[in-house]
Amino acid sequence: MAKSIVSLAIGCAIDDGFIKNVDQPVSDFYPEFQGYNGKVLTLRHLLTMSAGVDFDEAYSSPFSPTTKLYYGDDLEKIALGMKETEEPGVNFIYQSGVTQLLSLIVEKATGENISSYVSRKLWTPMNAVVVLRLYPCLWSSCFYGPVFKDRILVDLREQMNQRTTQIIIGGQYQIASDTT
Repeated sequence: MAKSIVSLAIGCAIDDGFIKNVDQPVSDFYPEFQGYNGKVLTLRHLLTMSAGVDFDEAYSSPFSPTTKLYYGDDLEKIALGMKETEEPGVNFIYQSGVTQLLSLIVEKATGENISSYVSRKLWTPMNAVVVLRLYPCLWSSCFYGPVFKDRILVDLREQMNQRTTQIIIGGQYQIASDTT
């Protein structure tokens, strides 16, 4: 679920003029990502999980980058430590580290913490504030680290399903309250 929310945040940042478009080079935000064999790494590649980076999506090893994202405290180091190992845009490979990199890009582009930006641009307009009061640390850096994680969003998804139905059409939010 985090991937969807980060993608929406990228779209909001584009609408707000902080990001040019999805074809903007990642190197505009983080120069260490220069591309591979002359092919520029873009936000589109990150959004489509075709970045060509060396992030190992392994859940069984306590030493994998995935485990470090969930339990570590330096998400930026992990996300920025990814190396480009193949041409971007060629192979789809699910890599949660790419989502973390997108979150950092949103923060760098907007100058705002991802938690605050997503709350302001998505949760508040959706009237999801009531849900978030139940989980005060959900979008903050209190003990989950500066970037949100999938496992936390499960509770939010369940609460939102119980209380609201969201339909996003052309950037407009239509809220239907739970009548039970």
